[in-house]
Amino acid sequence: QTYIEWEHVVPAASFGRDRECWTNSNCASGDKILRGRKCCQKTDPEFNLIESDLHNIVPVPGEINADRGIFPF
Repeated sequence: QTYIEWEHVVPAASFGRDRECWTNSNCASGDKILRGRKCCQKTDPEFNLIESDLHNIVPVPGEINADRGIFPF
């Protein structure tokens, strides 16, 4: 059975890794330290707008997402 997932055309790491939230070592949620994408999702409204842009999201078979990793299409 094939599962459909929503995949970013441009990986989140490509547009997030230079943002302050991505490299912030003091990002916390309760007693958990958040790093990278999770910190940006929690603290950066602009990152959330970029990440959820429907022009950058396409449906793909789930296996493609696993095979691709953080590499661009």
